Amino acid sequence: MNRFKSLLRQANEVRYLRPEVALMEPCFDVLLSLVDASVDVTLVDRPSCHAYFITTYPERSLELEKRDNFTVLEHDELPQCGIGLLETRVTISCYGQDSGSVQAVIDTDVPAIREWAESMYASFEIDARPVNREAYLE
Repeated sequence: MNRFKSLLRQANEVRYLRPEVALMEPCFDVLLSLVDASVDVTLVDRPSCHAYFITTYPERSLELEKRDNFTVLEHDELPQCGIGLLETRVTISCYGQDSGSVQAVIDTDVPAIREWAESMYASFEIDARPVNREAYLE
């Protein structure tokens, strides 16, 4: 987690496919500071993850939602691992299937992995939809 946080702090853009609660919740303050520093952040995750953040952190979620540099999209069928595009690094996060806990976060700067990650991210982002915040607050 410390390595992931340090990569986040250095990022000038963050795109993450399936970041999951277990990975992002410990980094929520870092994420907020990035958005405050005008870093573009786009997260594509499952509806249940967005529901968690919207209901657990309603004020912060609303504040982030109003920012032009923060985009949250949802998709019902995401890959088993998370894929993060952070500056010059790619992160791949592995989660426990039953618990959703973070089992491993791998980071690399290998160009072939970057190509794969960009392709995977784009293939899911194109079908993702904006989060309807009100639907989770009913």
